[in-house]
Amino acid sequence: MEAFAKYYLSLAHRNDLAGGCAMTTLSPEVARASPEMREAYEAKMTRFADLVADGLAGGSQDKHRSRAWAMLGVATGGLTMARAVQTRGIAEEIAEAIKGAAVKIAGPTQDCSG
Repeated sequence: MEAFAKYYLSLAHRNDLAGGCAMTTLSPEVARASPEMREAYEAKMTRFADLVADGLAGGSQDKHRSRAWAMLGVATGGLTMARAVQTRGIAEEIAEAIKGAAVKIAGPTQDCSG
């Protein structure tokens, strides 16, 4: 989770508006889209949350999924804010705060080293 948060809020990813995470700009647009588009978005986001939840440890699967949704919401919101501010120092401050918050919200993770 720390590696993901470090990458996701990195300067390179923040600056990669064409190839980086589209959730920061796509989500508000989908909210205004057709029911079919919203359904497709929901399916993809649910799958993404489930993938994150599968990597979490401690507690029930329901708790894992809840932590996954919270982490994803904090990370995408933080990326949106860091991309939107003018001053690089403020963007770094936001990114650092969000990295720590996302990791803390996610909580314990599965050991993937073996």
